[in-house]
Amino acid sequence: MLADKLAEYSDLIETALATADLEQVQDLTHSADLYLHKHLPLSDTNQVDIAELTAAMERLSSQFQAAMLLVEAARKDAHSQLQLLGKSKKNTNKYLDIARNFGS
Repeated sequence: MLADKLAEYSDLIETALATADLEQVQDLTHSADLYLHKHLPLSDTNQVDIAELTAAMERLSSQFQAAMLLVEAARKDAHSQLQLLGKSKKNTNKYLDIARNFGS
């Protein structure tokens, strides 16, 4: 059951990553994290296939890593766009100042 739920989270996160839906990625990773904190450590390992659980955990971990890379790339893109906007504003103000000087 635990491995199935982790596989479900992995599938949902993978779909959100494929569409680059950052809000959904955030919600899903947060939900998966809460689920893990609630259900781990296992109280009874006799009813769990450890190999299946390990595979599910590794897949979820790789999805979390992919989510972190996507968020980092989005952060860098937003940062560079903000820098370009700042430079454009400075350049616009500079050109307006020059134009004003020519007019006087």
